[in-house]
Amino acid sequence: MREVHEEVGIQLKAEDMVHVGAASGEFGPHDTSNFFEVEVAEPVNIVIDGREIIFGEFVTPNEALRRALNRNVRTYLVGRER
Repeated sequence: MREVHEEVGIQLKAEDMVHVGAASGEFGPHDTSNFFEVEVAEPVNIVIDGREIIFGEFVTPNEALRRALNRNVRTYLVGRER
């Protein structure tokens, strides 16, 4: 949660985050990406830090699947549709 706040300016609490899945294999068997979802009552402003993150936006899962994605992210999104 600290990283989310530092890198994109979104303040979260642990109870806001729901672990919804994981995918691995993009960079070897020990590479695992964990995915969390958060529901918000109102639109959230993203404030990019410009160092580790250089761009961010909210898109639907279908819109994301039309883009070039890391294999782990694509695996998660495709599985999420089921």
